[in-house]
Amino acid sequence: MRLGATEPRKQLLSDQVNLEDPAALLETLEAAHRQFESAMIALEATASEGPPDASQFGVVRLRISQANLARSQIVRKICTHLLSRTSADEAEAVRELQRRDAQQFQTTSEHIRRWTPDELGRDWEGYTTSSRKIRAELREIIVAEKAIFYPLLRSACVVTAKADIGVLRVDRVVSTADAHAFSRCSATVFARNSGRRRPIIKSEVDEPVSRG
Repeated sequence: MRLGATEPRKQLLSDQVNLEDPAALLETLEAAHRQFESAMIALEATASEGPPDASQFGVVRLRISQANLARSQIVRKICTHLLSRTSADEAEAVRELQRRDAQQFQTTSEHIRRWTPDELGRDWEGYTTSSRKIRAELREIIVAEKAIFYPLLRSACVVTAKADIGVLRVDRVVSTADAHAFSRCSATVFARNSGRRRPIIKSEVDEPVSRG
């Protein structure tokens, strides 16, 4: 697994995700997990056939390395989002995952440096033993991420949705003047929350707002 820059599309997705949007964070993490698991399967399939062609195996290692980097990037963003929004116990679980991920990333980097193409040719069995251990540890981390991050982000989505509804809904607009005032206020709220998935719904205002 060689470290390298992520593919432009995947890098762009991670860079552009809105830290204030738990739904976007969850969607990106789920995609990163699928990408990583697919790369893991490809590596295992290639390794199971015995010492592979060096160039072919280099491509497979690069793919899993990119997938792991993309996963780590979104996990860091999620931790930033959650640590200020969770209970003390939940925050401690998030920090523990942070520590595990940082440690595992270091271990994986050392594995990459250790097993150069030349070393693979000299000791394929030693590489496969080390690689199996690394993959098992990474899978354990992904299981933990799914168990901790998925529920927390889904709960955050519900809270955000309720907050949006509370901000954007009015019980009744009693006059044309009030309607104009609400229209101006709503436009300001929408501009400030332009990253939100749910726009202002005009039908939630009891009386139509004149554009005049």
